[in-house]
Amino acid sequence: MNRQHFFDDDRSLAPDTPEAPSHSGIIRRIGWLETMCGIVLLLLIVVFHAQMMLHAGALWRDEVQTFNLASLESLGTIVDLLRFDSFPILWILILRSWIFAGLGSETGLRILGMLVGLTGCLSLIWVCRAIGSRIPILALALFGFCPVVYLYGNSLRAAGCGVVLLFLTL
Repeated sequence: MNRQHFFDDDRSLAPDTPEAPSHSGIIRRIGWLETMCGIVLLLLIVVFHAQMMLHAGALWRDEVQTFNLASLESLGTIVDLLRFDSFPILWILILRSWIFAGLGSETGLRILGMLVGLTGCLSLIWVCRAIGSRIPILALALFGFCPVVYLYGNSLRAAGCGVVLLFLTL
């Protein structure tokens, strides 16, 4: 029996034969399994981002420079000194807003880094859904388990924000 004929077989069963299994039921079960795998994968990624936040240690040299730039007294001074920084002003404005919201402690800054890293994963899911993928398990696994994403995406530099914007431009 050829493969196409197997899936398109609409012949009715004789009354004394048992009911054939429904293909839509199998597809529903596979879809449910895919959804559960995606949820477990996303929860693992959240746990890894939280572990990175808890064990990141003190701010390193470039993060301190970004923090100092974002916490200057005026935007004019920031714009004047921005030529010495390697990232555009969007990340500095986000960080400045976070600091002036009262979350400028080291823990608060690490929480911001974690949120930006998780936003990168969520933007990847959104892009994959927009192009027609139900649950992007492979893309999420490749992106979410990459150590570079945790090291630079969760830092106070603009790399994580850049990844979010990169995915959203797709």
